[in-house]
Amino acid sequence: MNHEKFFEVLDEIHQTSPGLRAYLNVALAQLDIKKHAKLSPEHNQMFPLTFVERGNLKTSLDSKQNPDNRLVRLHLQNTLIPKFKELNTDDFELTVEAIADSALMVIPNKHIYTLYQNFPEFHMLMSKISEIQLTELLHHGFNLHAHDVPTRLENLLIEQPEIFQIIPINDVARFLGTHPNTLSAIRNKKD
Repeated sequence: MNHEKFFEVLDEIHQTSPGLRAYLNVALAQLDIKKHAKLSPEHNQMFPLTFVERGNLKTSLDSKQNPDNRLVRLHLQNTLIPKFKELNTDDFELTVEAIADSALMVIPNKHIYTLYQNFPEFHMLMSKISEIQLTELLHHGFNLHAHDVPTRLENLLIEQPEIFQIIPINDVARFLGTHPNTLSAIRNKKD
C-alpha cells in the first residue's frame, strides 16, 4: 500500500520521524466500506486514527426528539475523521456513513500503546490533530451563526469547487445549515 498522501497530511500537522513512518507503514490497515455503509459505534475504539484515502463520508447528528433537525459534517478524500462520541444517546443519534465507496486507512487500537510509548512525537501529533479538528468545528459553528447561506455556499465552493459532483445536494445543504430547496434556489440564482 502506498501511504504517501497520508504522510503528507501528517507532516503538515507535525513532522514525523523515519522511525514513526516505518512503524505506521506496518501498523496501517485498509478498511473498505461500501456506499451507504455506516461505521460501527465502536469504530473509534477499534481505530483511534482514521484517514479517508478514497471516497467521501459524512458524520450526522440527528435529533430523536425532532427528526427534521440534523447536523452534517463532511469528510472528503485525504482528510482525517475526527473521533466523535455521542453522550446523550436518549436525544441524539451520531452516525458516520460513506457517501461513496470509500477506502479508509486506520491504525488499529492494538498499536496505540506502542506508538505512544516509543514515539514521543506521536503524542504531539495526536494532540495537534485534536486541536485542528476542534478548531474546524468551532469555525464551522461560527460560519453557521455569522454568515448567511449564500456566503457559506460561496466559501464552500472556493474550498471545494467540485462539491456538487461528489456530495449529494441534501448533504451539502445540511452541511451549510439549510434546506435542500433553499440551496437549490440559491444555486439557480447564481447561474
